[in-house]
Amino acid sequence: MNDGDTFQHDGATFRVNFTDDDTADPPWLQEDGHGPVSEWRYHGQGQGTKPPKAPGERLLLWDRGSYRTYDFAEACKIARRDAWGAAGDESMTPRQKAAHAAEADFLRLRAWCNAEWTYVGVTVELLDDAGEPLGLKESLWGIESDASEHLDEVAHDLADEILLRLRAAMGSGAK
Repeated sequence: MNDGDTFQHDGATFRVNFTDDDTADPPWLQEDGHGPVSEWRYHGQGQGTKPPKAPGERLLLWDRGSYRTYDFAEACKIARRDAWGAAGDESMTPRQKAAHAAEADFLRLRAWCNAEWTYVGVTVELLDDAGEPLGLKESLWGIESDASEHLDEVAHDLADEILLRLRAAMGSGAK
């Protein structure tokens, strides 16, 4: 589904909208299972000079002299301790699996830093036969924008919630 699409669910028509969730924390603060990310650091030497970082750290984001690092070495330790996994690690040793999972984590966080994906809110509203909103809406926020199958699932779950609420209201009004 795309922003503004309509869809049929359980005999009713709904519209879905996806809105950037500008109140969401970064993934490393919002979710478990990420390697350590530094606070913002400042390197006033300009873009031509690489900022300093400790051994085992990787540059995650560099923006106008400020930067964040990802502690890859520590992430590997955490990944091994907590048995992280990532696609394609089936035949790897535990140490290789940990490094593979930490690499996948680093790339995912860097993609977020580069705005390749964001968190969004999914809003679903019930429409009448003419396609006009009936004033019944549900929403869920903090969903990864590039998780298209999950976004579709959430839209259908929200449509179910609207229909349950509508049926409950109609049932209580008929008494």
